Amino acid sequence: TTQPLQAYGQFLFVARRRPHSTAIWFVKIDREARPTMTSLWRTVLGARLLAVRAADADTLLCLTEEGYLFHVGRNELGRGGFRVRADAQIQYPEDLAEPVRAVVLPDGQIVVACGAPEPTLWLLNAQGQVRREIPLDEPLEADPIPLGRGLVLPFAGKLGYQGTETRRSRVEGYTAPVKDQEKAPRWVGGAFVDQAETVIADSQGTVLKIQYRTSPQPHLYAAAKWSAGAPIDVPPAAYRDWIIVADSTGRLRLLHRSNFEPLGEVKLPAAVSGRLHLVEDRLLIEIGQTQLLCFRLGRELKQLWAMPLKGQGLADRPLLVDGQMVFAERSGRVCRVQPETGKVTAETMIDQAIDRGPRQLGNDLFVATIDGSLYRIAWKGPAKE
Repeated sequence: TTQPLQAYGQFLFVARRRPHSTAIWFVKIDREARPTMTSLWRTVLGARLLAVRAADADTLLCLTEEGYLFHVGRNELGRGGFRVRADAQIQYPEDLAEPVRAVVLPDGQIVVACGAPEPTLWLLNAQGQVRREIPLDEPLEADPIPLGRGLVLPFAGKLGYQGTETRRSRVEGYTAPVKDQEKAPRWVGGAFVDQAETVIADSQGTVLKIQYRTSPQPHLYAAAKWSAGAPIDVPPAAYRDWIIVADSTGRLRLLHRSNFEPLGEVKLPAAVSGRLHLVEDRLLIEIGQTQLLCFRLGRELKQLWAMPLKGQGLADRPLLVDGQMVFAERSGRVCRVQPETGKVTAETMIDQAIDRGPRQLGNDLFVATIDGSLYRIAWKGPAKE
């Protein structure tokens, strides 16, 4: 428990936090029930939102770290208040020790995965309904990556494949070329390129282009390999014919996707401190969580502008809305800027730390805070010069 037990008559009130989550479970227990004490009800408070996406033109689909699913309509978002009951729940195994992963696929489906003691993967359709529950042989080291009609699964020292449309997956995976699989470098993460291939990087600086091939039998094939010459801490990014890689020494590289031919390199002031974010052909990079750099992708990496941050970095991938770039900082600041110059045209401040967003629903923008709340963005007007 996280707080002392509270007794009232025959009832106990317990507040506890589970290892995989930041949420607090508040439980009422009948201590006189026999043969064992019985939990009468529970309330989950402060669960982060792992995924927030538009289910349709008027509804946001929200998944919490405790597995609760909510459909929140435009009218409800406008009224505000508290949601007392979830619309559905993913039943996680008991005694989870690590945080749950959730990835929104390009087609709107959501992939959810948990680790030990019972590694499991769930596939949710665009409306938030659980289509399939798939036991895994071991926990994932990084987020699943879409490829073809399935997912590349980064396990320790190897890559597996799971089809999203078939019950069984008869695909031979990729095994890292090391003698001891337990000492293989950790997968940092990857990026979706297209239906035919994806890229993934490991912690020692190796970047692989992985393809799904059917001959002589279905298998994952490493079609290209490139070394950064230094450790990699953040997943690579991909856009059209370009792959972008940042290493721990502060070097930013632009590679051609066909053969990983280096096209450009920039020496950054310091190593990147967050994921590489792409907004069309604009690349956004955090430096030390205190500075945001914007580059245009092309035959070279051209820096367009730099902007100071409040010291906590971006909460999520920025959006392009009506020709303006909108991004949210973890500090609670939300800005609208001109993509070419970085000039702030409007901003607002949320009185909570932001964890997800922005997300767009119709003409409205929303962000999610660390306690699982949704806030609609109300601009305060042009920023002061």
